[in-house]
Amino acid sequence: MNDYVDEESGKFDTKSLLEDSFLKNLGNPTLKQQISQAPSVVDRSIKIPISPAYSTEKMMLDLYEVRDGLIATFSEMGLNKTSQNLVNSINKVGTCIKGLGGEVDYFDPLANVSGLQSPKLNKSAQRVIENTKEAYNLGKIEGAKVEEDGKTITITFTGKQGNVSYKSVGTVTASDTWMGNEAIDYIYSPESGRMAVKTPNAHGQWIDRGTDDYKISWELFETDESNLNKEAGKAETTKEIKEEIKNPTPNDIDKEIGDFPIVEKNET
Repeated sequence: MNDYVDEESGKFDTKSLLEDSFLKNLGNPTLKQQISQAPSVVDRSIKIPISPAYSTEKMMLDLYEVRDGLIATFSEMGLNKTSQNLVNSINKVGTCIKGLGGEVDYFDPLANVSGLQSPKLNKSAQRVIENTKEAYNLGKIEGAKVEEDGKTITITFTGKQGNVSYKSVGTVTASDTWMGNEAIDYIYSPESGRMAVKTPNAHGQWIDRGTDDYKISWELFETDESNLNKEAGKAETTKEIKEEIKNPTPNDIDKEIGDFPIVEKNET
């Protein structure tokens, strides 16, 4: 044992003792058998099962979701000392997506922060109402307002086509947010019509935004004024007759009462 004591420090060298013992017993057949029968610390034949449903496509979708979440977090944090780690993670996830065959742009942190505060939803929706009132010329805007959520506009269109007066009460909700350059349009047709959200194109023409970005519903009220005029005429004639009955002339009274029979009385 003294062979394993360091002369300078006087400490016992345990590591050297174990190494020499291992080398001496390495050729021992009994030790070899024990080592061969001992369970492996790491069994490399065991594989972690991966669900067949978890395809490369599913993996890419999950990575896209993680990346979008990181970008949203970065936008809330802005540029600071700790955000650089987040930027690195975003681009690392993007590299993984590319490695799986997906497409993703390099994340530019300066393009995802702004010195401007978020626009107020109510103001954008109010501009839509103003655009509609200014541009709509097929009838009138009887009323329009922005609901508390800032995404929903309630609007009433009125007009007349032929003898039919109509009122269409619509509710238009933006799935995301109003940009402020839109206008709400309504075209009347009997028992139906069409309400839509439109935006101006480069030529100044109003074109449909489609229904994917907005939820649109309306209720139509129609009044046939030709029938009302007929009913009004009948009511007016009836009223005149009633007035004549209320104020009879003397001749009318004689006609209604008639002649009373004269009865002669015999004197006794």
